Order: sequence, then C-alpha cells, then structure tokens
Amino acid sequence: MTAKDILDYLTEAERQGQYKAAALEQEAATISGTIQDRARTLRSSLDALWWHLEAEYHAETAAAQTTRQLEDELTRVRAELSAKSNEAKAERRKRLEAERERMDSEESRLRTADRLDDMRAASLIIARQLDWANHGGYGTPVQFTSQYEQTAPAVRQLLKDLADRASEENTRELNRRAGHSHEYSRPPPPSGSQEHNRAEERRSRTTAEERFSFQQEMNAAAEIRIAALVQELREVKNELEQKQDALWCAKGRIMELLDTSREVEVKHAQDLDEARRRAEAAIEKMSRTLLDTKEGHVQEVVKLQDAGAVRTYEACWGILTARILSFDDIPWPMLDAPKSPEDISLVAVRRFLLPDSSTAFETKRAILKRALLRWHPDKFGSVLECVRESERDSVKRAVNLVAGYLNDLNQDG
Repeated sequence: MTAKDILDYLTEAERQGQYKAAALEQEAATISGTIQDRARTLRSSLDALWWHLEAEYHAETAAAQTTRQLEDELTRVRAELSAKSNEAKAERRKRLEAERERMDSEESRLRTADRLDDMRAASLIIARQLDWANHGGYGTPVQFTSQYEQTAPAVRQLLKDLADRASEENTRELNRRAGHSHEYSRPPPPSGSQEHNRAEERRSRTTAEERFSFQQEMNAAAEIRIAALVQELREVKNELEQKQDALWCAKGRIMELLDTSREVEVKHAQDLDEARRRAEAAIEKMSRTLLDTKEGHVQEVVKLQDAGAVRTYEACWGILTARILSFDDIPWPMLDAPKSPEDISLVAVRRFLLPDSSTAFETKRAILKRALLRWHPDKFGSVLECVRESERDSVKRAVNLVAGYLNDLNQDG
C-alpha cells in the first residue's frame, strides 16, 4: 500500500465520519424541531385557554357590577319604603293625636255643658225654694221673708257668675287645644247635637281606615317588588357561582396543561440530551477510530519513508533532473493540487502533513524536519533549474510560501 492509497483511505474514512456526524446532527435537529412544534402547539392551546379565561373574567366582573347595582337599587327602594312608611306613620300619629285632642276637647266641652246644666238646674231649684219661702210656704217662718229679699239677688248673681265663669273657662280650654292642633278643626256643634258628633267621629274613623288600607296596599306592592329584586339577586348570585366554578375548573385544566407541558418539555429535553450524547459518543468513537487509524498509517508512512528515504529521494531527483518541469509537476504538500501560489495556505499544508491533532510530538517533529529539508529554498535550487523558464518565478514564490508555513508549524510545536 502506497502513501497515496493510505491518504485516500484516510480521506474517505474522514468523509464517512463527517457524513455520519452530519446524519446525527440532522437527527438531533429533527428531534429539536419536533419538540419545538409540540411546544408551539401547546403554547397556542394555552393562549386560547387564557383568552377564554380572560373573557370569563370580564363576564364575571360585569355580573358582579350588575349585582352591585341591583343591591344598590334594593337598598334605595328599601330606604324609600322606610321613609314613606315613617312619613305615613308620622302622619297617622299626628292625625290620631289631633283626633284624640278633638275628642278630649269635645268630651271636656260636654262635661262642662253637663256641669252648666246641673248648675242651672240647681239654681232653678234654689230660686224656686227661695220663691216658695218668699210666698210663705208651709213651715217657713215669716221672718225669712226679709232675709230672702236681701239674699235672693246676691244668690242669683252668684249663680250667674259661676255659670259665666265656667263657660269662659270651657271656651278658653277649647281655644287652647285648638291652637295646639296641626290641622283645621271645625267649630264645635251647638249643645245637644250628639248625633252629629258621632257622625263626625265615624267619618274620621272611616277616613283613617281608608288611608291605613291604602298604606297597607302600598306596603304590599313594595314588598312584592322587593321580593322580585331579591329573587333576581339570588339568580345572579347563582349564575356567578356557576361561572366561578367553571373558572376554577378552567384554572385547574390550565394547571394540568402546564404540568403536562413541563413533563413533555422535560421528556423531550431528556430525549434530545440523550440523542446528543449518543451523537457525541458516536462522533468521539469514530474520531478515536480515525485517529488511531491515521496514527497507524502515519507511523507506517514514516517507517516507509525511513526505510526507503534515500532510494526515493534519489529516484525523485533523478526524475526531476531528467526532464523539463512545470508548476503542476511539483508534488505540493496539499490534498488538492494548487494551480498558483495563491492557492497555497497554512491550513492546507497543516491538514496534509498533520491531519491528526493527537499525533505524538516526536512524530510531528520528524515529519516537519523532513519537509523542511525538502522544501528549503537552497535545497530546492537544483529542482528549480529544471522548471520551465516561464513558470520559474511562480514556483519559486510557492516554494518560499511552503518553507515559511513549515517554519511556522515547527515553531508552534
């Protein structure tokens, strides 16, 4: 096996290793793309569920606002009903007090009238007795006549003053009570109209009962309205509770999806790491194999070079001096033959002479030493004389470049 065959074999092995590494990288990229697609799908589902929950939240907020408005309306209606009820109670209380005062005044007036009647009757009886005594009734002494004549006018005047004073006191009491009443009261009927008083009392009671009945109807209607509002409020609260339950269920579903997403991400991350580890292990194993193979072949090449270095050197120089050479005839230290000095680079020379970075230091030194001896400008002078005149300058520049790159590699160690 020649050195060229060995280099071709190494190149093919390296190409196959690169192909397998690219296949593993492609597999890892495919797994990563699948994971990303699943993550995007899950993220889209989570976004849709989030929008749905946000809409439910806005609906719940609107329902809560409606509930607050209903509660405010219910409070306002209750306040209005309470105010109206208090006003009706106050008005009824005032009317009852006025009616009670009127009845008390009427009763006082009737009692005063009865007392006046009694006093008039008593005065009449006294007057009759005095008259009887004046005319010399049975058993009446004659000496009483002069006494009667003296006392009768005084007694009559006294009884009249008492009656007038009682009437004035009764009038003043009625006026005082009428002044404290808040509503207009009719003047008291003349003495003896008790039937008229009873009719007025019945009419007042009927009016009060009608007003009380109307107030009861208003209260009943208000209670019905309050009951309807309370029922509506209960329905709204039930609907809110149902929506809240649905919201909690949706939140639970989101948490489950998030947990599932995390599990999927962790699982796919583990799968991706496992695939990467397998790929790296395979690449490392292949690299070791290639390195071992290259090391063995390089050592073999070195041995071959050591065994037939003089013979090969003499044969090559014999061939070079036997004919006219061109730029393409020079065996440049590159995998791809250069067409001009511009095609020669440090990377290409290193890749050709030192393809394995793990090569032993002594082996590298030996390879570089032989290459320096071969490509030294002074040593290459005899070969340069055999190059065609038109290409001699380009070959010289290329040889100087190769020698400089070899010196750089030798210094880097």
